[in-house]
Amino acid sequence: MEWTIERAVGEGDPGADVIIALVSRTHAVAPQAVQVERSGRGRRARAGSTPVEVSLSRTPGWIAAACSAPGESGAVGIDAETWVPFRDSGTRASDFAAVVLSAEEREWFRAAASATESDRLHWLLRTWVRKEAVLKALGTGFDTARGGLDPAAIVLGPPWEDPRCTSHPQVELADRTAGPSTAPVLVSLAHGPDLFAALPSGDRDA
Repeated sequence: MEWTIERAVGEGDPGADVIIALVSRTHAVAPQAVQVERSGRGRRARAGSTPVEVSLSRTPGWIAAACSAPGESGAVGIDAETWVPFRDSGTRASDFAAVVLSAEEREWFRAAASATESDRLHWLLRTWVRKEAVLKALGTGFDTARGGLDPAAIVLGPPWEDPRCTSHPQVELADRTAGPSTAPVLVSLAHGPDLFAALPSGDRDA
């Protein structure tokens, strides 16, 4: 899996432009040979006739994208969140934890009760970013009315440890940080089952 994060500039659909540039570089094809389409589970792309799994995330000032590498099977997911706006939003760690964490995850949150509010918010944001990446790699979202998963259905290890998804161990996770050190962007990457191959042939060729 390859990924990039770029400043959000320009008009039109800058997300598609970032995906096209990434797929073009990764698969050694001209940008004109890259097609980006929307499907029921988000975006997908083709490098010429080759299907390429892609994922996109937007956060204030930034666009992050990921794509599968040549010969790589499996779905990809990426999520990015800017730390400073979240830290300064007035969100209380305990309130956010009640929405985001599973019963198992609340154990590490309670164990971290003596940490600063800033540290606990940072750990929670990292957890959220990881969960979003997992959901994208699974081809779903948080909208339970449309078949999505509740945030608590994605169970992760403690955020200060190497990322792992205990509820969906088939999904591999990795953490990254981008942007300036004074205003970092938390990024997580997920690599999951081959969702494109699992689609009906009619949907694959749409």
